[in-house]
Amino acid sequence: MSLTGDAQARKDRQLLTLIPEEDRPVSYRFQVFLVGTGAKEFAERFVTSDTVEALKPKSAKGGQESAEHMPSTGDDLTFFCPVGQAELARVRLLPIEKFSESLTLPRKAAESSSVAVLFLFWKVGEAPEDQPPADAVQARISDFTSRVAEIKHLAANCQPYAKVVAFDANEEQEERLKKWLMPHSTISVEFLKDDDEDTVMELVERLCKKLAVAAGGVNVPTQRSGLPDVSEDKEEGQRSSTKICCSVM
Repeated sequence: MSLTGDAQARKDRQLLTLIPEEDRPVSYRFQVFLVGTGAKEFAERFVTSDTVEALKPKSAKGGQESAEHMPSTGDDLTFFCPVGQAELARVRLLPIEKFSESLTLPRKAAESSSVAVLFLFWKVGEAPEDQPPADAVQARISDFTSRVAEIKHLAANCQPYAKVVAFDANEEQEERLKKWLMPHSTISVEFLKDDDEDTVMELVERLCKKLAVAAGGVNVPTQRSGLPDVSEDKEEGQRSSTKICCSVM
């Protein structure tokens, strides 16, 4: 019986933690811009979770990178994510919340393949009492629109992978997001019911797998046809009790 994308990701993660730390190569380095209100809180909560801590390498061998050799600052939200059953990706989250903060996106195609932009639709139902829920949704959409303009200002081959990630959105919010995305055919959307650490880790694992495939990762599983088997794409359009994945093309 074949495993679903998330089940396979959990299995890969479990197998990876059994590999001695010194033998886990950090094969990829990705930057993920997290755009939207609450981005910093969301990022800090995730990088300090038990799931992330369990995957942090403590030593290096044969010149491979390790946590001890990583430059860090007080605001450096860096963690390690499994790619397949034996490799790690170093992922740096870059929260963007304020209008004055610009997306410092690379302008070279070779560099943009290791960058992603996630538009965070999170805790929208927790808007201030003096702000109607509809206005809270529109505020997020307006913020996203300005960031999409920054992305589209780049040459097409330099634009990073971009996706809207919406947590606990109701039916009306889903429809508004889908309607907003109609003119933006290169941006997908994923609706997630929960924001627990396992759900977020599975989201990040799918993202890292997609970026690794784009980077030509040789150890990323492929289909028999030789095409990348990116589970996120296979799940799009399906509805479950915890997640809805769909692309607006």
